[in-house]
Amino acid sequence: MGKAKGPSAGRFSPGRGPLSFLPWLVLAGILVFLFARGIRRGPTFDFLAYLEAGKAVASGGSLYGAEGQGGGFFLYSPAFAVLFSPLASMDPKRAYWFFHLSSLGAFALSLLSLGLVFRRSGVGVSLPWVLAGAGLLVLYPLASNFKHGNTNSFILLLFCLSLHAYAAGRPFLGGLPLSLAVGFKVTPILFLPWLILRKRRRETWGFLGGLVFWMVLLPAAVLGPARAYRETRSWVSRIVLPAAFSKERIRPRVLEESGESLPRITHALLAGREEGAGKTRRKGLTPSLGILSRKQAKVLGYGIAIFVILATLLLTRGEPGPGEGGFGLVAAAALLASPVSRAAHFVLLLPLAAWLFRLALSGEDEEKRRRAWARFALGAGILFMVLSILAAKTAGFPSKTFFPDAWLALPLWAGGLFLVPRNAHP
Repeated sequence: MGKAKGPSAGRFSPGRGPLSFLPWLVLAGILVFLFARGIRRGPTFDFLAYLEAGKAVASGGSLYGAEGQGGGFFLYSPAFAVLFSPLASMDPKRAYWFFHLSSLGAFALSLLSLGLVFRRSGVGVSLPWVLAGAGLLVLYPLASNFKHGNTNSFILLLFCLSLHAYAAGRPFLGGLPLSLAVGFKVTPILFLPWLILRKRRRETWGFLGGLVFWMVLLPAAVLGPARAYRETRSWVSRIVLPAAFSKERIRPRVLEESGESLPRITHALLAGREEGAGKTRRKGLTPSLGILSRKQAKVLGYGIAIFVILATLLLTRGEPGPGEGGFGLVAAAALLASPVSRAAHFVLLLPLAAWLFRLALSGEDEEKRRRAWARFALGAGILFMVLSILAAKTAGFPSKTFFPDAWLALPLWAGGLFLVPRNAHP
């Protein structure tokens, strides 16, 4: 008998055989682990910063007026504060419960959305195994996200909803959640040039329309036009631009002590140590080799980041269909290029990891070579993830400077860039 073809080949089903329940058990275990991870911590500092911003929306205070205790303060857009403001009227513990359960639900819906996207492609693979494998691959970033009460699972859901809308033939609608992600983290703006280069006009207009709605109209309606303009200008000048160019106005030595992206890794490996800089490696990556000046290492790091962005945009523009592979690659490139990517941010590798697992588990004969490369990329990602965990958790292990979280993203990005179809016309 021939291999199954058509849309039914990739449908959700337990499958057959004694191990058919295993991927469902893995997915359930991941959700239970994440639930316990967040509840055990209680309201986190990051969550309390969101809550204070929500209260400032109602009280008329400035969203970006001063740093809070612990050296951090609200870093997100006014649109995020407006959306979060309903929780500010609740008891903090109840609000955190709602936030945590919503974050957990967002991750579950992300898995469901990805499964529906791959089901439409008709590829004859077991979707539960694809989703379970991808979930396990990003489990360490997920644990960090739920430990600190971050918003990355919501951003992930927005990504997956957009990809699902594109796959379902609703391009303009797909731009709305994708543009809202910019209100959480600025780096999803990278999807705009990707859509333009793919000559996807309706997707592009949907994205631009969503930006206008979320970033301009919604804050103006709630805060008033004058205050919305003032807060947005403050966000750009005090948060976005300093983070992009490593100015000390946002947080001291943001490039040197925050994040594990390619600019950060380059600086950590090659730059000389600043006099008086901290020596505790668990608080960040510490400069080690000292073969370049700090300025030279910074320029080289940003040069590598620009190369990653350009390579991703140019080599994925010809992918047919909704562009599942290219979509995941753009998300990965944004993580690799951002100067302040942290462990929890790498949750956003889930779409790319799922796409690679789908290739790795494909049974089609013509996919044999691509299947081997996908397995190699996933294997390298798993290896680097384990080394990164050991570097962070094990005393006596080499410094995390040499095994940062970005090493998980790099083989997935490189393997995906090699495997993505690029000869078709969009």
